Amino acid sequence: FRRVLFRSHKDAVDVMNAMDSSRFVARARKCCSCTKWAETLAATVRALGSVPVIAAGGIADGQGIADALSAGASAVSLGTRFVATAEAAAQHDYKRRIVNARAEQTVITKLFDVGWPGANHRVIRNSTIDAWEAAIRPTSGHRTGESATVGIYAVGDVTIDIQRYAVYPATEGFDGDIEATALYAGESVDRISAVQPTAEVVATLVAELQSAQA
Repeated sequence: FRRVLFRSHKDAVDVMNAMDSSRFVARARKCCSCTKWAETLAATVRALGSVPVIAAGGIADGQGIADALSAGASAVSLGTRFVATAEAAAQHDYKRRIVNARAEQTVITKLFDVGWPGANHRVIRNSTIDAWEAAIRPTSGHRTGESATVGIYAVGDVTIDIQRYAVYPATEGFDGDIEATALYAGESVDRISAVQPTAEVVATLVAELQSAQA
């Protein structure tokens, strides 16, 4: 991956990930005004010319897909919406937290760095983040409870300890304190109201998209 900062309207589209020489992913922050988001995505598309742009971030319904396509995106990528589906491998309590969360309860942080140091993640605020902030945000290696185990993964007959601050989400096979783990979720949580079968989600997205484009 090659990462390119897109500095125009930084609060709208802040990072583009070059997946390879043939396509880019523009990760958006849809908490800003829809106009600014669309303008910046359109500027990204123009700047890249014939390179397809995949819009991602904050999209969970057909209207969001329509907005991205209207701004020139060739495709969209929905992450959080499909974590909250019946078939997803995430633990049920993790899915429930996505449904119950609001966008303002998510934060971008590098805190969960055991296994992926230095990477930004958007997660639902939890006790691990609160304790770290209360301790005045100590650096990695000096954080409270770094050696603590918050759960285990069972892989066949083998169990793997999961440390606090680990990047690993609570998927099937995890047993422990789900609330303390990295609860990955985007600002699209505002538009997710239930855990549904994937087929229902796709059908709803298609119907909403068709309605938005009518």
